[in-house]
Amino acid sequence: MASPSSPFPSLKTTGDNKHDMELYVEDLIDGCVMHQNWYDPAKETEAATWIKPDKAIACLGASLHVSSCEIDMQVKFGADRRESRVKPDLVVAALRDSYGAGIGVSGERQKFLGFIQEESEPIVYWETRICDH
Repeated sequence: MASPSSPFPSLKTTGDNKHDMELYVEDLIDGCVMHQNWYDPAKETEAATWIKPDKAIACLGASLHVSSCEIDMQVKFGADRRESRVKPDLVVAALRDSYGAGIGVSGERQKFLGFIQEESEPIVYWETRICDH
């Protein structure tokens, strides 16, 4: 969730972009539920779940770097940011598409470092373990 000094969620990066984005979206939704019911998961469509879309978009914009937020909105929704202002479901979908595609290079490195060969492990077994992942 957000740091104690900030009411907004923060996007933490671990190298696993998909996981990081899912955690961020969960934190965003939790925050929007806590803030005067800006989000209602009981609604039928994703667009309808955002009860106060303008507030959700403000929270989204405040919790991300303005430059990356602006770039995403320009790429996904055209040059006019106002076009997406009332559509948080589209912004969240665009963020998931852009940043939630999968594990990044640093995440792959971290995964690889976890495959240290055990002292008693034959090289063939170690190699198989690495190739299977």
